[in-house]
Amino acid sequence: MQKQQEVSNVSLYDYSGCALSYNASDEPYITVTSNTFYGLNTTNSMGLCVAGQGPSLIQNNSFLNNRVGVKLGIGGAGIKLISNDFIEF
Repeated sequence: MQKQQEVSNVSLYDYSGCALSYNASDEPYITVTSNTFYGLNTTNSMGLCVAGQGPSLIQNNSFLNNRVGVKLGIGGAGIKLISNDFIEF
């Protein structure tokens, strides 16, 4: 069984790939809350990449200036997206 992983109250700026990535197919129990993801540009920046299935929570984040705010694999089964901002400048 995987351990709960949490990222909270972090500001990530000027990245050109994926700022935060969980790419293992068996990596559930992710909580990402109250973060700011501000990409370098809207050409190739991605805020959060999640390959696995839930249960996971992505809540109250700001995804700013990204090509893709949140990239979900396997259809995003069991992943809750609640009250996030997706703004492109």
